[in-house]
Amino acid sequence: MGWEALAHVRPLREDHCLDRRAGGAYVRFLGLAQSETALRETLSAQLAELGLFLVELDDVGMFDPVTVDWHDDELQELTKELSTETPIRFRAFHNYPREDFDA
Repeated sequence: MGWEALAHVRPLREDHCLDRRAGGAYVRFLGLAQSETALRETLSAQLAELGLFLVELDDVGMFDPVTVDWHDDELQELTKELSTETPIRFRAFHNYPREDFDA
């Protein structure tokens, strides 16, 4: 089963993948999982590898990766790249400054 959602993420450690001045980011992603719980677990593991942790998940929706037609070339490509070896595919990370979060 395919999933699309918006993730709010923050740095987990100093060597994270975001800009050094970033307090966090929002990122849309596609994923393969049998349930929303499994999606969160897979996403959290993938984010940890990037030095990030999941703060919140929004706009969660399901799709059929075989029949979906996104009318968006990037989403179509990301959907094709999903597999059991690559169950999460991210779009662009939209960073926000550290002071925006700390305020």
